[in-house]
Amino acid sequence: MTATTNFDFNNFVFTSGANYLTAYNTWINPPAGVTYNAGTAVSITVDNISSSQVGLTLIPLTVSNTNYRIFKVIGVGAAGSRAFTVREEWNSANPVPISGGGTGGKTAAEALTNLGLGDGSLIPIGVPLPYPLSAAPTGWLKCNGSTFSTATYPKLALVYPSGVLPDMRGNAIRGWDDGRGVDTGRALLSEQADAIQNITGSFWVSAEKTDSTYATGAFTTVLPVGNCVTSVFQSRQIQRFDFDASHVARTAAETRMRNIAFNHIVRAA
Repeated sequence: MTATTNFDFNNFVFTSGANYLTAYNTWINPPAGVTYNAGTAVSITVDNISSSQVGLTLIPLTVSNTNYRIFKVIGVGAAGSRAFTVREEWNSANPVPISGGGTGGKTAAEALTNLGLGDGSLIPIGVPLPYPLSAAPTGWLKCNGSTFSTATYPKLALVYPSGVLPDMRGNAIRGWDDGRGVDTGRALLSEQADAIQNITGSFWVSAEKTDSTYATGAFTTVLPVGNCVTSVFQSRQIQRFDFDASHVARTAAETRMRNIAFNHIVRAA
């Protein structure tokens, strides 16, 4: 290896296979795009010489990952009038940037972040997602009917132009009817109260035998509430009928399905 100071890339007479030890801060006419920290010693190897073309490999003598950059340089033209083409050789310490067709990351996590593929990024902005914690993660908002800044979240505003998120607290998502005819008259994002299908039934009592009554299901007979006189002047008891769905089903203040409570959130950016 030959130590050389004031290394002039444009005028130096290269020897095939030679290796030169240079100081970066003393270079003259360096190829555009080749940079190192001041004072870095750089090994320059002549890979090939063909006619008026010379191929060089530049390797820094450094232990600093951020300064460890390898360049392949091709000089075309006679000494004094060379034009250089530079290509950086990427490595684990200096990964290929996105602009160069890479990810710019040294790890899979860094690559995903640099490419915008971090946690939840594959979920479209504005799609409600069940989440098991009470606080929304960074970049997400809770679907609690609150307003949001359309300036801060312009992409979310494309989905919710009113700047108001749907209130999913205590609500479940139902597929939009979209002309099927099952749940007619509904607009997207409209809220629907609880309801049940109509319950009908019937029971009978003999006019002559009012004490001969029968009830099933949600109907029950109650103790006699009075007496009446039949056509043969016999005194008969009058039964009262009550309807109570809790006799045959679980009941509550609302009609609901079996469920597990989750916090609905949306990706905001």
